[in-house]
Amino acid sequence: MSDSSTLGLLDSLRLPPMDTSDDSLDADTNAGAGIMRSLKACRTCKKEVVFVWQKFVNCRDCRAKNKQKEDLKRARRLARMAVLQNTSDNIPPETSSSVAPSSPPAYVKKAKTTAKKSVQLREAKYLRDLEGEEKEVAVKMMKSHVTRLVIRKGPDAYLQPGPDPNAGTEYLNATALYNALKACIANSPVKPVFRGFHIVVASDEESHKQKLDFVIRDLRKIVRIPFNYSEPILKQRTKSETMRNATYECNCMGFVSPPPPPATPSLSRSNSASDRPPKKPKLSSSGGSLMEYMRSQKKAKEEAEAERQRALAAEKTESEKKRRVECGGRVKIQVQEDRSHPCGIVGQKIRVTVEHA
Repeated sequence: MSDSSTLGLLDSLRLPPMDTSDDSLDADTNAGAGIMRSLKACRTCKKEVVFVWQKFVNCRDCRAKNKQKEDLKRARRLARMAVLQNTSDNIPPETSSSVAPSSPPAYVKKAKTTAKKSVQLREAKYLRDLEGEEKEVAVKMMKSHVTRLVIRKGPDAYLQPGPDPNAGTEYLNATALYNALKACIANSPVKPVFRGFHIVVASDEESHKQKLDFVIRDLRKIVRIPFNYSEPILKQRTKSETMRNATYECNCMGFVSPPPPPATPSLSRSNSASDRPPKKPKLSSSGGSLMEYMRSQKKAKEEAEAERQRALAAEKTESEKKRRVECGGRVKIQVQEDRSHPCGIVGQKIRVTVEHA
């Protein structure tokens, strides 16, 4: 095909110039005179002629020009394709076979390589299904992602409160705290002094009161620290339930029993009389003596049971009268809300204090 025919084809495909004079916008503007309308700027010509409620980002004139450019671009592409098709049809067969095919451009190679890589992508797996180096890489990626999220969406940095000197030593968990308390009691069984705490993540299923009861049970059964857990000296809590504590008397020095009271003669005579078995009555043919014997046996059993109950009550009274050896010690357990975590995670601070005056 000659150059003149190609130019003629391009001229025939070129679209006529579009008449961009449109009075519809002026008509709309005149019709809406006096009504406040918010306008936004056109992205191409930067004129504020586009209404906010419209979905377009360009004005009507710019949209028409853009459409004309796209149509012209499409026409030129079709013309180039037609020229290439006519050129390939005019080449002789022997010439086309003798010419070596040229290598594809670089962008075509890159597109093919990208397509192959996209096909070779493996399916997603759970973290528990990964092993070895793949699992390590996945864990590192997750940690870095969480770190970026915390930095971007986490709370602003604020001044952390300083350590409380009265709180004592901080331990990693409850086991470390109990082991340290056991060692303290073993080193000084009389009048031990201990201050320690540990922090756990707060849970909605476990309130401060329940946590306090669990710690008291652990101190009594696991640590075996001697204190009067049944009768607390003081129990406190805040109105908003952010703290609960309990204070008990320390029993590290044990109890002493009072001296037994002297035995009274009347009590001994009554006991000796009650210990003697009743006399067996003489049986008669009428059966009257048998009834008296059964009544006396019943009465003797009742008196023996009453005496046994009195003895048990006396022993209980003596045990209750045991006097605690005053050591001046107090065992204090405290569970309170903790917000010292830099990411705002709410925790529970469990504090155990054993002190002596």
